Amino acid sequence: ARCLESVGQLEEALASYDLALDSEDDGLDAMLGKVSVLAKLKRWADGMDCTRQALKILGTLDQTAIEEARRATLAEALREKLAEFLVERGIELRVAGGQQEANALFREAVTVHPNYAPAYFVVGVQLSEAGQHLEAKEAYERAVTLKSDYIEAWNNLGVEFRHLGDHENAANAHWMGLKVNGNCQRTRQNMAISLMNLGCRALVMKDLKKSRTFLKQ
Repeated sequence: ARCLESVGQLEEALASYDLALDSEDDGLDAMLGKVSVLAKLKRWADGMDCTRQALKILGTLDQTAIEEARRATLAEALREKLAEFLVERGIELRVAGGQQEANALFREAVTVHPNYAPAYFVVGVQLSEAGQHLEAKEAYERAVTLKSDYIEAWNNLGVEFRHLGDHENAANAHWMGLKVNGNCQRTRQNMAISLMNLGCRALVMKDLKKSRTFLKQ
């Protein structure tokens, strides 16, 4: 299975991991391999189920079967992978119109792995769409605390500050985003709006002039 996975034959690798699961006593190594392949195949729902099974198996192993340090490391990695599957599956459901189920998965992702930044980002999107801008702001703040180069979260955090009437912190958030990627047009546009709201029209016009020159080039 590992050889097949290494050469990109993912469906065949998945079938081989399933065969291994039928013959192993605890099945942990095969289950971990299967989790990896399902992530590469973007089969989020199956990945959720498989990761939950792997965590369950891990919890049943005694100290003679696995060292405690390795158990802790694997459990952390599996919880992060489960959070990833939950977020990605939730996004799939949102696209298909399953808003409520998606939101439930986003919330579960935060619970499963409290340090997984993308989970807070998607929760922030959901809260913002519901008009809960203070709660959305807090979710985005958590996301950028966990991942300081998360430009999408910095941008959305600035928008939430704007919704709350805090234009100075909105500009600060957009500035942090521009420090990550100064060419992000969405963040530059939002920065311009924040500066306009602060009465810094001259700075905005100067930035727009630079943008026009860049576009012409």
